[in-house]
Amino acid sequence: MPCLIPEILFGIGKKLIEDGNLNEIIKFGFSGKESLNVFASITFVEIYDDQIGIGWHKKCSKFDVKKVPKCFLNCIGGNVKSLYIEREINPFFQTIIHNIISKKQLVSFSAGKDSYCSNTLKMDKFLPIFSSTLKDLKIPSRALDEEIIDSLKIENLSIVNCFNFSLSKIIIKCGKINSSFHASIQTLTFIDKTGTLSFVKENISFLFETFLSLKTIEFNMKYDGKIKRDLSALIEIVKNARFSSNIVYTVLSSGRYLNYETDSNLSICKDICKDFVYDSSNPLFHCFLQTFKAVDSQEICLKVLFPKKQHMLCEKSYFYEGPQLIY
Repeated sequence: MPCLIPEILFGIGKKLIEDGNLNEIIKFGFSGKESLNVFASITFVEIYDDQIGIGWHKKCSKFDVKKVPKCFLNCIGGNVKSLYIEREINPFFQTIIHNIISKKQLVSFSAGKDSYCSNTLKMDKFLPIFSSTLKDLKIPSRALDEEIIDSLKIENLSIVNCFNFSLSKIIIKCGKINSSFHASIQTLTFIDKTGTLSFVKENISFLFETFLSLKTIEFNMKYDGKIKRDLSALIEIVKNARFSSNIVYTVLSSGRYLNYETDSNLSICKDICKDFVYDSSNPLFHCFLQTFKAVDSQEICLKVLFPKKQHMLCEKSYFYEGPQLIY
């Protein structure tokens, strides 16, 4: 049936891109004008120095940008909803960026840990363009500035490598507290491989007073063999809390992996989370849960996630007086 031909062509082109076979993609792309529609439909783009990742629904294949025909690249951008930029924007990508800006449909943006010092990506100028559509933002702590806070109302904010700096200075710029930016955020995530959560616990409590719509706060911390210390700090905060947000503490791998799961590794995790309930249903993480009642009787759920193949070490105890538990 002739009416099915465009759909069949699109399906073939999408499958070729997802499989990452550039030679076949080039043959397909030059097979006819309608074949280029598959490039125009791409919704997810990752930009590296000399590589590009393209795809749909945050699933992409990477290609050497110098080997991709320019006419293919020029088609990309008009339908992009999610964009990642590692650091610099190579001139090869300028047309894609122009297409993204002209359509203003970006919903999710993330950038590499060194992007704050980029010479070609100026986030304080770029991100406000998408103030009416952007919902998810993941950037280095040093990139968060007054222009971004003044212009955006997002739902999910992820900040990378911030615990070597003052949290209050990162989150609150120019004395602005409870702005529309702060009030709109529902999930706040800290991804840190440079510092320790327990060292900044005095600055964490104010987060729940500043982000009024906050439903979940996540701490993704590099494993340093001192998880009990961080959990002790979190529980002390919860004990005096006046909020109902859920807290998730995820252990980021240190790079030391086991070839398979071991009972001894699980035993160490259980020792770290002695007062928590173990949930074995997660295929990738050892999951531990504990529900607390804060001082204003609000319920708070604290979840701790350990990668199942992360090599764990026994830890010293960090004693704390916990809040009232709900049984």
